[in-house]
Amino acid sequence: MIGFALSRAIQHLLTLIAVYKSFKALQTPETSDDSRLLTFWIVFGLFSVIENIASIVIAWLPLYYELKIAFTAYLMLRNFKGSLKMYTEYVHPWLCLNEDQFDAWIDSSNGFIKKKFSIMMRNNINRIINIIAKFKGASKNVVEAAAKGAVEADKAPIREQEQEEKDE
Repeated sequence: MIGFALSRAIQHLLTLIAVYKSFKALQTPETSDDSRLLTFWIVFGLFSVIENIASIVIAWLPLYYELKIAFTAYLMLRNFKGSLKMYTEYVHPWLCLNEDQFDAWIDSSNGFIKKKFSIMMRNNINRIINIIAKFKGASKNVVEAAAKGAVEADKAPIREQEQEEKDE
């Protein structure tokens, strides 16, 4: 059993390889490799969402991490054509069956997402402005205290001299 940490490292490595292969595919005029990789990303993305939601339960299964790596490799490797098989047999029919519902959901959520994002950005900008204002106020106090301390330090030799004159 390889465990969580090693599984994550291998999974990230496999994903980075797929990212780089996608980059290389987009550099060529041929479109068949683009279609193959786009199919991979559709299946892998859907798998990632399902796995993320279900991981609370399925991560406890024996050999879960090994199976996850094997499945990702199955999707990626050309000789298995795993992503094409999964897409053709399961993902494409399911998406076609639910396409109208997904379109309606995306259309209705666009306005909601834009509104929430706008509110979130406005709130974060206000927080940043408040932090800067607090920092400026604090730094002003520090500068004033430092200046006052410097003035007092400059006066110290004069006071010492006055005290010495009084003592004599």
